[in-house]
Amino acid sequence: MVKHLLNAINKSFIKEVGVVTVGNGIGRAFAFLSTIFLARILSPEEFANFSIFFTITILCSQLFSGFDSAFVRFFAREEDPSSLRAFFVIKIVSIALLFTIGFGVLNLIASYLKIEDHRLFIPISFVGSAAIILLALPMSVFQTKEKFSVYSVLLSSPLVLFFFSIIIFWHFFNSTNFGTYFYLYVLSFLLVAILTIFFISRYLLETTHKSQTIIEIKKIFRFGKWLVLSTILYSFYQRADILILSHFADKDTVGIYAVAVRMVSLLSLITLSISIISNPKVSKVKSLSGLKTYLTKSFRTFLLLLPPLSIVILLRTPLIKLFFGDKYQQAGSIFMVLAIAYVLIMFYTPGLYSFYTLNKPYLVFIVTLVSAISLILFSYLFIPSLHYLGAAISVLGSAFTGAIITCVLVFRFWKTGDFSIDF
Repeated sequence: MVKHLLNAINKSFIKEVGVVTVGNGIGRAFAFLSTIFLARILSPEEFANFSIFFTITILCSQLFSGFDSAFVRFFAREEDPSSLRAFFVIKIVSIALLFTIGFGVLNLIASYLKIEDHRLFIPISFVGSAAIILLALPMSVFQTKEKFSVYSVLLSSPLVLFFFSIIIFWHFFNSTNFGTYFYLYVLSFLLVAILTIFFISRYLLETTHKSQTIIEIKKIFRFGKWLVLSTILYSFYQRADILILSHFADKDTVGIYAVAVRMVSLLSLITLSISIISNPKVSKVKSLSGLKTYLTKSFRTFLLLLPPLSIVILLRTPLIKLFFGDKYQQAGSIFMVLAIAYVLIMFYTPGLYSFYTLNKPYLVFIVTLVSAISLILFSYLFIPSLHYLGAAISVLGSAFTGAIITCVLVFRFWKTGDFSIDF
C-alpha cells in the first residue's frame, strides 16, 4: 500500500518537498536547539518571559502575511514587475500600521499579560516583527519562481545565526537574563532582512508604470484582504493558548506548556514544506480535475505521514526529558493532546488552499473565524480549572471544529466545481 501511495505522488513534488523540508528542517533544528539551550540556562519564569515576547513578535509579523499568499497567487501566473513593486509598497504600509496600532495598545498588552515590568520589550518585539515582514518579500518572490532551495536558505538563516549568537554570548558573558537573548533573536532577523532586501533591490528599482502598480495594489488587496483577516485570526488561534494561559496561570505553568508547544512545532515541519510548495502550484489550477488531483495527492501524503507522527507521540515523555530535562516532564501529556490537534490541522489545511484557486478566499476567513471563536470559548471554559491541560484541550476542540467546516465546504465545491471570481 505504501508503495502504491508513493507511486501516486508526483516525483518532482517529492523532490521539492525534500529540498524544502531539509532547508526548513535545518532552521527548525537550530531553533529547537536554541529553545533547549535557553530552557536549560534560564529559569522557568525567565523562559516564560522569553516565550511571551517571542509570541508577540510572531503574532505581529503574521498580521499582514495574507498579502504574501495573495502576491504568490497572482505573480505565479504572470511575473509582472508592477506586482513586485506593489507588494513592496504594501509591505511598507503594513509596517507603518503595525507600529501605529502597536504603540496605541502597548499598555493594554502589558497589563493583560502581566509584564508591566518588561513593557519596554514590546516595541523591540515590533522591530523583530518588521524584520520578518520585510524578509517575507524576497522569500515570496523565490517561492513564486519555485526556487525552493534559495527560499529554504532565507528561511533558516536567521535561526542559525540566532543559535550561534546564543552560544557565543553565553560563553563570554554567562547571562541568565531573557532580555539579552531576545535582543539577539531580533537582531538576527533584522540583519538577514536588510541584507536580502539590498540583494533584490535592483528588481524593485525596475521602471514600471505608476498606474499599473496601483492596479496591482488594488488586485492584491482585493484578494488578500480576506487572507489578512484569516491570517490575523489564524495567528491568534496558533498562539492564543499561551497568551490566555499566561493570564490565568503562573509563569512556571506557562513555561512547561511552552515546552510542549515547541515540541509540537517540530511536527509541522513536513506539512509546512508541502504548503510552501503547494501555494504557487495550486494558484495555477484552473479546472475541477486539477483541483481533484491536488486534493487527492494531499490526502495520500497525509496518510504517509501518520506512522512517523504516531511514533513521535508514543516517545513523547523520554524525548522531552532528553531535550529539556526532568523539570519539564509534565509537558508529555500536553504534547500528546496538541499533537492530535496538529494532525487534524494537517488533514484539513489542503482544503483551505483549494479555496484560493476557487477564487473564494472569504471561505478561508469563515473557517478560521469559527475556529478562533471556538478556541476562545473552550479556553475560558477549560483553562481556569485545568490550566495547561485545559489550553491543550481548547486547541484540540478548535482544530476539530475547523476540520468539520472545511470538509463540508470542500465537498460542496467538489460537486459544483465553481471557479467564478468572487473576491
